[in-house]
Amino acid sequence: MVLPDVNVIIFAMRPESKEHERARSWLDSIVNGSAHFGMSTQVLSSAVRVVTNGSVYARPEPLNFAIRYCNILLEQPLCVSVRPGQ
Repeated sequence: MVLPDVNVIIFAMRPESKEHERARSWLDSIVNGSAHFGMSTQVLSSAVRVVTNGSVYARPEPLNFAIRYCNILLEQPLCVSVRPGQ
């Protein structure tokens, strides 16, 4: 099972990232594919923390956007939520 890491989520979420197109395309292919994929709640919370941080980005993402982005990933029919201790 594929389990994206935090950098993939951040790059896919941030259009100005040099790796945005590549990460977004890869993530879209996983999310829209025919196989189950894992999504770590720790990875998603880390992505939210980074993309909303004004110390990291001059124009951070609004918190509601970042949370909505992550929730959309978690709501996909083939997504398997992975939590610590599982």
